[in-house]
Amino acid sequence: MEKEIKNLWETIADADCWEVVFQGQKGILFRSGRIVKKRRKEIPPQELEEILQKEADVKKALRWYHQLPFVAPAFPEGFRRGFYGQPLHESRFAEDLEPGTYVYRPFFDHFHKDSIQLQTGQIPMVKVMTIDPEPKTVFIEGDVNFRITNVSRAYLEDHDYNASLLHLCRRKIGRHSRGKKLNQWADPSTLENLETDVLCEVQAEAKKIWEIEISTISLNAYSP
Repeated sequence: MEKEIKNLWETIADADCWEVVFQGQKGILFRSGRIVKKRRKEIPPQELEEILQKEADVKKALRWYHQLPFVAPAFPEGFRRGFYGQPLHESRFAEDLEPGTYVYRPFFDHFHKDSIQLQTGQIPMVKVMTIDPEPKTVFIEGDVNFRITNVSRAYLEDHDYNASLLHLCRRKIGRHSRGKKLNQWADPSTLENLETDVLCEVQAEAKKIWEIEISTISLNAYSP
């Protein structure tokens, strides 16, 4: 029996039908092409109090009809029927899955997870020509520190959102680096202003497109 159990566990493990979301991560489960919302395990006390009040108001409006096993009263928008017929507010459920173990069906379901902690990405090098009589090449490289606040939003918008974010930084650097002379790059304020301009634009676009928060962008510039 012990050997059979061991073989069964090895078969399940090899089937790639489960995924573990660790602390500092969030996951997404796709089923039949749609994101599966799961019940949130931890809800802040103040938010939970508001949810309970909204559910109590719906129960009061429905009286006892929601308790009948074969009756499905029309719940207001934003509510779903619980296992015992009680109204559950949509705020109890989320697309971004919290830490835990999740089982899914291979070939039919798809699972994705990512870190929600502070991450650092290396921005691809940018080459800029100066406007001197004899143009020189300036190389700009750097890092961006960011945090993903909504994994499902970022993934639905762009499956490779990390790479897209880095290329967004590269494009902004290239645009703000044009039209300068070599002696301007020798002035530290030029790089400081570049960091400020790029950070401001990338922060706004990354939040709007992927709901990614950008904390800092650090750049270095040099000419061979």
